[in-house]
Amino acid sequence: MFRMKALVATLATVALVAASSTLSAAPVRASAPSFDLLADGVFGCRLTISAKNESNGPVTIKLGESRSKNRGSPIWNRWNRESNWVINPTGNVQSNVVDLDLPCSAGDRRYEFEMSKAGTTKVIEFPANNDFTGDVTIGLGNVARHF
Repeated sequence: MFRMKALVATLATVALVAASSTLSAAPVRASAPSFDLLADGVFGCRLTISAKNESNGPVTIKLGESRSKNRGSPIWNRWNRESNWVINPTGNVQSNVVDLDLPCSAGDRRYEFEMSKAGTTKVIEFPANNDFTGDVTIGLGNVARHF
């Protein structure tokens, strides 16, 4: 969080210096940099994940082991969340929210979800076929189908 505050302060300073060195006779207004600020004060993109479970046992999505990457980047980023999401076998759609590391405007993303059921763990990619998506609502459907 400290690094993000330092970045914002640096960007604001650069904008003010650039505005004061303009040779124009007209007044110049420096605007603050634009970021997606989440409710808890974290910069990033809020992702809503929905899933259902039509099996006879719970499926767990390990949010701390799940990750995302932006189009054009070779780097996968783990989410800043060390919890598990248990999807109980009700057949009803359940939702959870995670905060990603970069703003939504940073471009399309690809996701990897680590899931487990009855001692078996699998990594599921979304969207399929090495595609990317700009959607901030991800529907995983019936997660039990992967086991």
